[in-house]
Amino acid sequence: MFQRRTFQQCTFRWRPPQGDHKGRPYNGRPDSSRRGIVGATLVVALCAALGCALAGCMLAGCALAMPQRTQAAQPAPPAAHYAQITDSAPLMSAGCGKQPPIRPGTSANGIVPSGHTLRTYRLHLPRAYNAHRADPLVLSFHGHGQTSLIQELQTHMSTLADQDNFVVAYPQGTIGADGHTGWNTGPPNYPHVNDVTFVAGLLDHIESTVCINVKQVYASGFSNGGGFTNVLACEMSSRFAAVAIVSGGIHPVIGGCHPVRAVPLLEIYGTADHVVPYAGNPHNDNEPSVSQWLTAWAQLDSCSGPPTTILQRHGIREEIWHPCKSNSEIVSYQIAGGRHDWPTKGFDASTIIWFFFRRYSLGNPSPRE
Repeated sequence: MFQRRTFQQCTFRWRPPQGDHKGRPYNGRPDSSRRGIVGATLVVALCAALGCALAGCMLAGCALAMPQRTQAAQPAPPAAHYAQITDSAPLMSAGCGKQPPIRPGTSANGIVPSGHTLRTYRLHLPRAYNAHRADPLVLSFHGHGQTSLIQELQTHMSTLADQDNFVVAYPQGTIGADGHTGWNTGPPNYPHVNDVTFVAGLLDHIESTVCINVKQVYASGFSNGGGFTNVLACEMSSRFAAVAIVSGGIHPVIGGCHPVRAVPLLEIYGTADHVVPYAGNPHNDNEPSVSQWLTAWAQLDSCSGPPTTILQRHGIREEIWHPCKSNSEIVSYQIAGGRHDWPTKGFDASTIIWFFFRRYSLGNPSPRE
């Protein structure tokens, strides 16, 4: 449910955090990273006193109309390498025909019960939202020490949603033993709540209140949120048509990874990422190298043979595992010299991700896990 209040439009300046969750600068600017952490901590403190949706309102203005964005040139993958498998017949959710919970073209904070607690998220409806048209839904998960608002602002995914007519939800993580927000992906200092149950309930809630094409639900995430997207691909593959991971901190999934279907997967990594090293980090809960966990997914998706390089220019290397089971595929973008961030200039990660997502659909959704 949403906190129903009279919201005012907000205009403010914001710079994405440039440091990791320990306050170390990525690009020599520790202040910006601390602002991200302080902001996340302030959200939690206000949540305890005022309720999460209202706390988010005080910090972010609650309703936010996203500005239009000029898109940068993207490396367009050759169409011959991709199977067009999107099922054109939508499966309309229970929210179709209902009054939308927020005004189209804006974003607002929402609350959903999960177990014995209340969890929060941020929802954006596209400007041209129509309660009788089933739109795709993208979940976008923030990184460690960040918030749902930061994820919305640094990805510009809401602006893209306005242009291409899809719904975006930015779930909010909880606080772990280290005092920072995040997702339950294994390390002892991260939160240890049932985030998978939270996401399942959040999907049910959004699909019951917003007109969603249940066949076109996708998950994406940054850093720790990318690692959690990997968990969802393992444990909720029947509900996500495809997933995308940016600079993801991948950890061994408790109980192993057992998707019930082949999962189309896209990953984007910088080779100079010092927070989540491209070569892996055995000292941080056995984080595998990017090539190791992509190879593991290629086996899970029953892909044939090694990857094929289909693009290599301007410091971008694109590889693809194809064909895979059920017309699935795995796509990898390596950014030479890229750091721990969500790329937006020259190589726009959000546009690349949406281009990938919109080609996939759950033709016949499996029983929910």
